[in-house]
Amino acid sequence: KATFVDKQSVAKKQAGAQAMDEDIYGPEPDVYKDLLPQITFMNAVLKLSKRNKINNRSKPIPCLILGPNELQRERDDKTLVTIRPCHPYNDVDYNVPLELLELNEDVVKQYEKKYIAQLRLIEVNVHNQNLGYPTIAEQEAQMRDVDIGGVYEDDGDVDIDGNNS
Repeated sequence: KATFVDKQSVAKKQAGAQAMDEDIYGPEPDVYKDLLPQITFMNAVLKLSKRNKINNRSKPIPCLILGPNELQRERDDKTLVTIRPCHPYNDVDYNVPLELLELNEDVVKQYEKKYIAQLRLIEVNVHNQNLGYPTIAEQEAQMRDVDIGGVYEDDGDVDIDGNNS
């Protein structure tokens, strides 16, 4: 026996239930709405400990905050942030609570620098001794290059008509 479903009526029913829930409980909080205005760079440190381990790693590790995809945000828990740990742990993305992330740029830069130094000691013969994404220092240098690159000196003044003045 076949059952036909009217998708529009199901969507309306779900929207009505969601609206009623929002009236009663308030809108569902979205951590990205609070997080994104606070940060300049998407770099952070995942504060791991003996209680909060990932892949048996219990020390803090640099990570990249992944921007929210609207379709995923509809499905995912809106209280979690999606991150990608740095190399060599960057094969899997994780959803973590905001409390497990250190967002202070100075602290993140220190961890990134320290971690890259550790990678160089461990992986002497490996060419790719970086985090797998640009560090804050690299991004700042790139921003300075863009700012400087936009300023240039001109040999002669040219007016609107194209004539030298």
